[in-house]
Amino acid sequence: MKIYKFLFPFFKKRILLFFSFFFSTLIFSALNGISVGMLFPFLRVIFFKEPPPKGSFFLDKIFHFIGKYLLEDGANMKVLLKMGIIILIVFFLKALFEYLSKILNVILQESILKDIRDLLFSKIVYLPISSLSNKKTGEIASRFTHDILYIKHALSDGWFLIVRDFLLIVSYLFIIFWASPHLSIFSLIFLPFIVFLIKKIGDSLKRKAKRFQIEMGKIGSFIVEKIIGIKIIKAFTQEEKEIENFKKRTYEYFKKILKFENLRHLSPSLTEFIVSCVAILIFIYGGKLIFIDKKLMPEKFLVFIAGALSVLQHFKTTANAWGNIQQGIAGITRIKEILDEKEEEKGGIHIIKKIERGIKFEDVSFSYDGKRFVLKDINFEVKPFEKVALVGKTGAGKSTIVNLICGFYFPQKGKIFFDDKEIRELNIKELRKKIAIVPQEVFLFSGTLYENIIYGNNNASYEDVWKAIEDAALLDFVK
Repeated sequence: MKIYKFLFPFFKKRILLFFSFFFSTLIFSALNGISVGMLFPFLRVIFFKEPPPKGSFFLDKIFHFIGKYLLEDGANMKVLLKMGIIILIVFFLKALFEYLSKILNVILQESILKDIRDLLFSKIVYLPISSLSNKKTGEIASRFTHDILYIKHALSDGWFLIVRDFLLIVSYLFIIFWASPHLSIFSLIFLPFIVFLIKKIGDSLKRKAKRFQIEMGKIGSFIVEKIIGIKIIKAFTQEEKEIENFKKRTYEYFKKILKFENLRHLSPSLTEFIVSCVAILIFIYGGKLIFIDKKLMPEKFLVFIAGALSVLQHFKTTANAWGNIQQGIAGITRIKEILDEKEEEKGGIHIIKKIERGIKFEDVSFSYDGKRFVLKDINFEVKPFEKVALVGKTGAGKSTIVNLICGFYFPQKGKIFFDDKEIRELNIKELRKKIAIVPQEVFLFSGTLYENIIYGNNNASYEDVWKAIEDAALLDFVK
């Protein structure tokens, strides 16, 4: 239920678009039912040369009118010509509303996916560094690639397909109930068992889908890590070892997705087999109604069979769609794990314009994992215009102090002051605008050198950029 609550706001935002899709699908489904039902007047006219009996039900009246219209001139070729025109009109309208249904489906689906991508990225950039550092890059990237793709399939080949199939099944059920209430009630006795079977298989698919999606995330992280560290791999001649490690991971993914696909493809086949068994019983019972009880016309039995076979086909696609939905639910669950995380602290309301007295660390202790302290009871003060170098061995906490000054992390104990304001009282975003930082890792965003230089200040002039290049001793390199 939480999954549907997650999707509901996206649909609510596009309620008009959704109802347009629903309406076009409803008309398309009704026309499919009508096209099956029209077998009755056509067969009646061709084989008995008379219109269907005029009953009290509105379908009987419509089919009686069609039969009379076809037999007005009496000539066989004219009857066939009129049939051709009616079929052409019905199938043209079917094609038109099917197109509208599909294109509205695509617009609705892609706009929802766009919003989910935007929401996910917005969440990630506002997550605290502590949260992101505990996640592998490939696993985060897999949310945008594989998990979004699974949601796309869940929408296009899952939820939307089920909406269409549900409307089509209702349309065909309406026709087969009209053709023979006795046979229809007999058929529906088996419906709860089929629905129960689809649900049980679906629950198992959801569990298996989450497992292989986690494995794909691990593979993505592995690939990113090894590409970044390819020089190390080559320097220590570990190519064969890493290939073997990768093969082990892909084999784990292979085993898990094989279990999922085995069950996903078994579901529609098993559903089709069970419904086929029911169809045999329907044939036998239908024969009894025609030949022994004389309660069913043969042409109506043919309409019933055509409608029942259509219902069978759409029950099969519904079972397949349910498997796609379980993949999508697993994907949404993984995305929600990130969306439900707490965003980084924004600090207080105070905005520091200029440091007058300096930065002060007072009994500061900090641990990344809550167990081993990187900094313990640190005290120091930096006055304005002082140049301070932090010297120490690897892991001594030099980078950690810079991270704390930038507000990437907050100390578990002690306080950091900017003048007389503790760092938690300051607006962290505004504080970072006052800090210039050159990270240890060299990193350039994709784009031009100019775009990278002005990244922190989009208002920088062309002259400012050249001055920055000169100050960084990059003038000869750039030229």
